[in-house]
Amino acid sequence: QDQTSLRKRASPSAFKGMVKDAKAAHKSLKESRMKDVEVRTSLIKGAGLGLFAARAFPRGTRLPVPYRGKRLSWEQFQRLTDPRWCFTLNEGGVWAVDGKALKKGNPLRYVNGAKTAIQKRRVNVVGVKDRGQVWFITTKAVAGGGEVLI
Repeated sequence: QDQTSLRKRASPSAFKGMVKDAKAAHKSLKESRMKDVEVRTSLIKGAGLGLFAARAFPRGTRLPVPYRGKRLSWEQFQRLTDPRWCFTLNEGGVWAVDGKALKKGNPLRYVNGAKTAIQKRRVNVVGVKDRGQVWFITTKAVAGGGEVLI
């Protein structure tokens, strides 16, 4: 994933009017818990594991924990040989969060990125920066058993 496409998907326009301001966002978001998501084999061929909703999530549901991992500067990020698990933060000297090594307690690490046109139509979350953390929020309803895609 190139950094430009990551930034576009995490932009406020990805919400299509869902959230008008940060305070309203916090009040209107629905919460989820760790038991509401599960990691299992992705429906995307060759993707390995994926994150699935263990129950239905309405639009505007914040997944249970922020994206976790090693916080990288721009220089550290440029030296990576495999940035697939990185999410761009670009805040306070931190360019990206690398979730590759942190598997336990980091379910968002397993959210696969859409690559094909068909997969892009199934995208159902967006990454949102909030006080130095990245949270994933559903942009449309996700059925119980449905795979979470960004």
